[in-house]
Amino acid sequence: MSQDTGRPANPQGEGASTAPPFIERLAGLVVASAGLAAGVIAASVCYEVFMRSVLGYSVIWVEEVSAYLIGYIVFVGMGAALYQGAHVEVDFLLVSLKGRAASRLRLFCDLAVLLLAGVLVALSWGYWHDAFTSGERSVSMLSVPLWIPYLTFLAGSVLLFAFQAARLLGRLCSMRPRAQAAHREVPS
Repeated sequence: MSQDTGRPANPQGEGASTAPPFIERLAGLVVASAGLAAGVIAASVCYEVFMRSVLGYSVIWVEEVSAYLIGYIVFVGMGAALYQGAHVEVDFLLVSLKGRAASRLRLFCDLAVLLLAGVLVALSWGYWHDAFTSGERSVSMLSVPLWIPYLTFLAGSVLLFAFQAARLLGRLCSMRPRAQAAHREVPS
């Protein structure tokens, strides 16, 4: 465990240290922006409670803006959370496997997540492009152009794909030296 964060010292697993430094900085910025969005939600709800309870005025925008910000937190934050190992992981099978079998299962899981992220990019692009070209708006009082919240879904999917690709490349790079070392140990 890292004493600073309370998370494992190498949360991404094998090969995480091979990721370019900008990936680490990007993950930190994404997490910070998600934290800021959560703070805006909290402040908005407090404002709404004050306005309604103390002044007797109704605020129409807080619920909708909070819903969009929750979408931002979830979709934009999911890639960084996965990359930093801050997500829930069911690993009972991985714990029971050792060596090459565990490495191959991790590699398979990383490839499956990368494929899923690619599907999310394609789907979110379609939703965003349709909303952008059609000029579709929300049916609420704010009448927000829907391409704006859909953009967070697209950006989050692209970030998930990028972070997962970095995680996968790190894992592959860490596996290669071990494979070369094992090959050198085999007598000819």
